[in-house]
Amino acid sequence: MIDLLKWVLFLPHKLYKYNIRPRFNRFCHYSIRLFRNILVKNSSIENEFSKRLSRYKVAWDQKNVNIVLTQIVDDYTMCVKLAATANFLATKQKSNIGLYSIGLYSIYSRAEEIKYFGKGIFGKMYAASLYKRLNNVFMSFGGKIVHQHIFDYEDQQIIQSHFIKIKDRIARKEDVLKIEVEGIVIGDLIYDTFLRFNNSATLDIQTPFLDKTILQALNIYFNCKEVFLKYEVKALVSTYTSYIYHGIIVRMCLKKDIPVYNPICGFYTLIHKVLKEYPSHYNNHFLFPDIFKLVKNRDKAIDSARDVFEKRFSGQVDEATFYMKESAFSNYQNVQLNELNWSNTVVVLAHCFFENPHCYRDLLFPDFYEWITYTLDVLSMQKNINVLVKPHPNGVQGNDEVFDALKEKYCNTNITFIDKKTSQLQIMNSQPKAIITAYGTAAAECAYLGFPVITIYDHPFIAYDFTYTARTIEEYNKLLQNVLHLKPKQKKDEILEYFYMQHVFFMQGRESNYLKFDKYFGQATNSDNFLQDYLPQMDELYFKMLDDSVKDGFELAEWESNIIRGDRST
Repeated sequence: MIDLLKWVLFLPHKLYKYNIRPRFNRFCHYSIRLFRNILVKNSSIENEFSKRLSRYKVAWDQKNVNIVLTQIVDDYTMCVKLAATANFLATKQKSNIGLYSIGLYSIYSRAEEIKYFGKGIFGKMYAASLYKRLNNVFMSFGGKIVHQHIFDYEDQQIIQSHFIKIKDRIARKEDVLKIEVEGIVIGDLIYDTFLRFNNSATLDIQTPFLDKTILQALNIYFNCKEVFLKYEVKALVSTYTSYIYHGIIVRMCLKKDIPVYNPICGFYTLIHKVLKEYPSHYNNHFLFPDIFKLVKNRDKAIDSARDVFEKRFSGQVDEATFYMKESAFSNYQNVQLNELNWSNTVVVLAHCFFENPHCYRDLLFPDFYEWITYTLDVLSMQKNINVLVKPHPNGVQGNDEVFDALKEKYCNTNITFIDKKTSQLQIMNSQPKAIITAYGTAAAECAYLGFPVITIYDHPFIAYDFTYTARTIEEYNKLLQNVLHLKPKQKKDEILEYFYMQHVFFMQGRESNYLKFDKYFGQATNSDNFLQDYLPQMDELYFKMLDDSVKDGFELAEWESNIIRGDRST
């Protein structure tokens, strides 16, 4: 009885301490942040940036339901190209520019405060205030923000119905790649999103994060579907086609025969038109030989490619490898390599485990972890060879831990993991018997230097024959078993043709860095510091260069489309 009396007497105190006070504190905290965000204004340098982009403004016409759907991204370098591209299309199509954003508001990146305020008026106010500065910049050329993926789709019964059907079909990781919704395959996007945002080397179907990713993909799909019901989308302008944030809406457009344009495309083209058969932001590499036959003065093209390509071997970082922190052919010397018997040594050049392994048409293995473990399992059974594994020198955070686990797994075998800073030049000078990589840029470099290279389907040089490409697991196993006996293919002209087509042709005489963005790679390009440094370049000559590149890019994209349709007369 006494205990009950104490409980009753202290109940108000406990309610205040553990319920009322925390709730009140959270309310005050988030309310202060809400009003603070509402008061936030764009900086003077952002306003000047917006003013210069306003030349691409298309006034919103309420009577016109036609829109060019254009992506909002947290990157001012991309904003420049998106603005010019959207304006070109909107003017041509007599359409409004409708803006959308998805990646900023995902379950992996959106602020906890949005969840706190919910879907009501305060939630919408908070979300709008949180991204107000970025939205204001994009509204310098856009007419209206037509969609922001902040909240889940309204009818969660539909989401749960699709989710249950999808989950019932998943028995192993390969089944994730087959996921589709209403006839649109999105499994590879879900798979790659899982790897990237869960920092996982491979996919575990039992991980709760997979359920979150599938649910997020479904919410993105059905929210985007509402946009197509409300507007007549004439074209989509997006940055990338990878992951669920970019790729789902791209594939929805392609199924509806809505043209999709990408002005980024790995920085190797001016404007890339995405194909329904190949929904990637990368160049249509399987068309390279057909297109090269139509190039005027092909010998000159090969010579120009040779001049650039061969400079890599002296340690220069060219425009095709600007993303590398330093050249793969540096002067760094790994003394560990000096004691090896290179007459029976093969080198495996690994990839970043987390970054978009399904960026091409297909991948022979579910992911790079499955590829490397299969490769090392087969090679470890061949006791007559030495195997060196070099991690990707530019892998994102988390790769080192995966390689540490692999070192432990293969510690008592013929496999040695070497420093990722080891120079390719030192490796090549040591004369390994063969190089093995899934589809890295090193494949072309090593083949050019006269080494047999094993790759797997699909890769950007699939249309050429300078590597040993495995299209099936059986073919790959056979190549690995025979790795010491493979001969170099010695097809330098094919390699230079590939290099020209991949990195030169689609730029139409321009450097890939013609807008001078490369030096900011890896930096915050949505900051005042970036704008302070970059804005002085954005004069009238700059915009003429940008507009000319967009015009030329669309002309080339149409020319390429004619080739795909079989019309080679244009």
